[in-house]
Parts: sequence; structure tokens; C-alpha cells
Amino acid sequence: MKMSVHYDGPGEINKWISLARTQVKELHYKNEQMFLFEKFITKLNGAYQMLAECNEAMTEKAKVDQMIASMSQCTNPAIVAATTTLMMNPEMRNNFVMAANKMTEVIANVFPVLQ
Repeated sequence: MKMSVHYDGPGEINKWISLARTQVKELHYKNEQMFLFEKFITKLNGAYQMLAECNEAMTEKAKVDQMIASMSQCTNPAIVAATTTLMMNPEMRNNFVMAANKMTEVIANVFPVLQ
């Protein structure tokens, strides 16, 4: 038996899908002190990529909606307003990279890096 059959077989793919879905479900962003937004987006995007590689890709809209839902614990008014803007902007709501970049920009303004 080839090792690639074992490591790339249906059982392994199902484990990767389950792991990625769990990660998507359990990732949450509240503020920069609890979890850096950059790490949040990196982990979320990694899970999305894993799902895509396993032929379980999410739509761009579903990715943005999940990102926003995962930020629901954040009560900062500027960030809440930015997520509302994303939801109302069809172009950003259907483009995960664009939406994530917009949120990165907003969060950088709300939580400036301390030197």
C-alpha cells in the first residue's frame, strides 16, 4: 500500500475537513489584546483554504458572513459600524480578501500599535 493513499485517502480528507470546519466555528475575534486580528484572519483563511483543497470550498459571501459572525463579541462601536458597512456593501460582502483588508484597516485605526 502506498503511503500517499493512506495520507491522502478519504479518511484523512474527512479529518482535514472536520478540523477546518471546527476551526472556522471556534475562531472568534474580540479585540487586539485577546487575539490579534492578523492571527484571526490568517487562521480563518487557512481553514477556508483547507476546505477548498478538500473540495468543500465556501462561497465568498459565506466566508465574509462567517468572519463577521466570528467578530460578534467585539463591541467597539467603530468595528461594529465597519462590520455593518461590510454587510451592506455587495462588493465587499462577496469578496473575502477585500472585506478582510477593510477590517484590517479599521482595526489598525481603532487599536494603533504601541511603540
